[in-house]
Amino acid sequence: VEEVGRLYGFDKLPLELPSRNIAPAQRDPLLELKSKLRNLLSAAGANEVLTYSFVHGDLMDKVGQDKTEAFQLTNALSPDLQYYRLSLVPSLLDRVHANIKGGISEFALFEINQTHSKDLVDQETKLPIEEYRLGLVFAADDKTVKTKYAGAPYYQAKKYLISLLKGFGIQAVFEPATSHKPKMAVGQAALAPFEPNRAAYVKTREGKLLGELGEFTASTRHNLKLPQFVAGFELDIMRLIEKSGETSRYKA
Repeated sequence: VEEVGRLYGFDKLPLELPSRNIAPAQRDPLLELKSKLRNLLSAAGANEVLTYSFVHGDLMDKVGQDKTEAFQLTNALSPDLQYYRLSLVPSLLDRVHANIKGGISEFALFEINQTHSKDLVDQETKLPIEEYRLGLVFAADDKTVKTKYAGAPYYQAKKYLISLLKGFGIQAVFEPATSHKPKMAVGQAALAPFEPNRAAYVKTREGKLLGELGEFTASTRHNLKLPQFVAGFELDIMRLIEKSGETSRYKA
């Protein structure tokens, strides 16, 4: 801009200040939603992580996802970052073993990020649709489980989920994951790491699908060296955006 002014001539520019609207800018609803999710989950004791949006095809194989449904990069930053991920949970599960091995006996990790799939494409622009999702995984080592936890890990992950949805005024309905199989590849990929007999679809009372909750398949636990006590959930956060009003910050 300075070069244009110099060549055109600063003496030719008008001397009036441009008019400005002093009304406050409207808040971005997506940023407000993300902030609210972070506040609710951190208050519940979970830790936020930020992992790569790109994953190795081997990770997708380990959790049972079909990598042919993912966009593959021709100029990947690294040989380990070949595919755009289909869901967030595999990236979180990939961090569990290292933390357990590092001596952290129990923890909850969550991430808010985008995912892509080949079967979600805008019909007008022909560009991939970004899905904004939230993933959470809770894990504890065997020694901690014996002294502190009773029952299935499913219910521990469910506590975090109910606490989160309560902040949005949503009373969730849980449907067995065995009730039906997803038809779209993106739904199949989201459900792939979960053991159907120990998982559920999370819906609103109106029947709107929010995501999946449950424990993970034996092959996923074996491939990623996960402890026995591990469970999690993944949600489509755009389904929550209409309920992202003010939340009470009072807590015990």
